[in-house]
Amino acid sequence: MTYMQLSGCSILLTLLSQMAFAQGSDTWDREAAQKEIDGMRRYAWALASSTADGLKKMPEDEFPAVHAFRRDFDEARKLIDPKKAPSDWRSIDIEALAIRNPNYWAAVYELEPADPLMMWFHSALHAVNGEIAPALYSQLLAAQSPTDKPKEMSRLIVSSSRLIALGNKAVQVGVSLHDQEKYDEAEKVFREVLSVIPSHSLALYELGNTLREKDRSKAGTAAAQTQFDMAKQVDPFRVEAYQGSFGIDGMKRFTALRSQAKPAWDNLMQTPSNRSSVQQLERLSSQLQDAGLNELALLVRQLVVARRGASYNEDDVQFIKASLKALMPQDDFEDVLKGLQDYKAKR
Repeated sequence: MTYMQLSGCSILLTLLSQMAFAQGSDTWDREAAQKEIDGMRRYAWALASSTADGLKKMPEDEFPAVHAFRRDFDEARKLIDPKKAPSDWRSIDIEALAIRNPNYWAAVYELEPADPLMMWFHSALHAVNGEIAPALYSQLLAAQSPTDKPKEMSRLIVSSSRLIALGNKAVQVGVSLHDQEKYDEAEKVFREVLSVIPSHSLALYELGNTLREKDRSKAGTAAAQTQFDMAKQVDPFRVEAYQGSFGIDGMKRFTALRSQAKPAWDNLMQTPSNRSSVQQLERLSSQLQDAGLNELALLVRQLVVARRGASYNEDDVQFIKASLKALMPQDDFEDVLKGLQDYKAKR
């Protein structure tokens, strides 16, 4: 695979330029959106498969966790028939395969901190399912890795941001219809977007608003809440979707998200790649953890360690333990950290 350093120009400028390209039309372009999401998913599947095949070449006695995770992926990949259209693919359970899988995180900690291929793999898994916001976010983090990166990495950034922009264009039409109290027509627009881009968080959120206006009964409120819950699940930074009742812990997490984690995240997204300071990244990782966004918190912490010179300190270990415990409360995750301890010993 060919490697190169990504340009030092702002990732945000790249993102905005792609979004501007997508917004050239004044109408929803379903055909373009379908072509884009199908292409992204096929590309991500090829990336994930080729990366997994590359992991097979690593010595199993030196990287047992990598091979354990690779076998998990081999089982999951049986769900995908690349001969079919991506819209007919079965979804991979990314929660079970990666986010809450001890084998996955053990593999992460056997490798170099913020290893770009492993972070790329993480993003590709989300993209295979058509999950545009998680794919974009994890890919932008991968672009912040200080080590050499595959030049092909930018493809998922381009596709996911373009899909967000294409959907946003249609959502604006739907919102206008909603404001005119044409709720049936607005609902139709939002569902049209979601029929192509099921993970478009703004369309999910606005659909929830419209369903609530259409039906103020308990049933209508419940239907709206379902859409809000889906919106924040596919994009945890969609803060307006955090509606409904909160417990004490939930309110603390939401307050941390709204007042600290999201502003800090937005700032990172506007920072040129490799320009974020260790202090900025470390603070962001803690803010994400406080907000309950442990998947992203762990990815950002990898960047902290990599920027510091690929050396884990005791604070990193305790941080990682806390997030792993939140993701896998019923598991004994001490074995997950064995690779990290072995890595430290090698240093």
